[in-house]
Amino acid sequence: MITDDVTMINDIKNYVGFVRGAGLKLSITFVDRKLRLLYPTFGIAEYHHCSLCNFVKSQGTRLCYYNKNCLVRKNLRKPTYAVCPYGVEEFIRPVTHDGTTIAYLHVTGYRGQLPRSEKCFEFHKPRLPEEYAREYAALDPAPPTSEYIDSALAPLRYMLIEFYLRFVRDRVPLSGYDLVNSKILGYVYENYSAPFSIPDVAAALGYSESHIRFVFRLKNGMPLSSFVTDFRLSQAKIKLRTTDESVSRIALESGFSDPNHFSSLFRHKFGLTPVAYRKSGKKND
Repeated sequence: MITDDVTMINDIKNYVGFVRGAGLKLSITFVDRKLRLLYPTFGIAEYHHCSLCNFVKSQGTRLCYYNKNCLVRKNLRKPTYAVCPYGVEEFIRPVTHDGTTIAYLHVTGYRGQLPRSEKCFEFHKPRLPEEYAREYAALDPAPPTSEYIDSALAPLRYMLIEFYLRFVRDRVPLSGYDLVNSKILGYVYENYSAPFSIPDVAAALGYSESHIRFVFRLKNGMPLSSFVTDFRLSQAKIKLRTTDESVSRIALESGFSDPNHFSSLFRHKFGLTPVAYRKSGKKND
């Protein structure tokens, strides 16, 4: 039986969910440009499930994205254990094939193993709200072994390599409006947890604001701003169902700066307030 790309994408997403369900805060940085453009939906897997990471991004910082771009430019080829600018330690595992780096797998949410972690925390502590200190203290001071991480991620590495070889490597790259639309979708999927505007998207992608608006509406049949709001609400809905985080926290992590406005939008979209939806225990939408 020949597996199509949609089936494999679902298999990959399901395995990511399985690993996260086992308690590992897994995310993926997709490096291969063609893969990112052909399948922008993979950007959802780049969302970090570390509360400190999401809190920092909710404060509007761009340092996390700069740090990720630096990692891509370094073209890391060996497994490593590193610390981000805000003191979060993580395992990084490159996914490569024949010299091509396809992606990086991150398992994050730790502290206390590298001296730089505490230094980064002390540097940013005076500059951020008190919640930053609480989130840092909540990081796991006892990370698992490298062997355990490698074992948990091995199936995902093979799945990504197989997907790349079957559906990406020999594909003709996107062009024209399809290329622009894919870049826009990729930006939204990767950055939805932080506040951004259409001017931000235009500046990041190198197009005019009017071109961004025109292309997105042409290819998707709706304004970009409406799509972003709907996507953020859908991600918040998942978090309400699968986490115990407060509604205010979920609102911030989903890109809404005002929890009251978030609750109003959620009720208008789904017919229930966030609290009522969580209490309802719905399993299917």
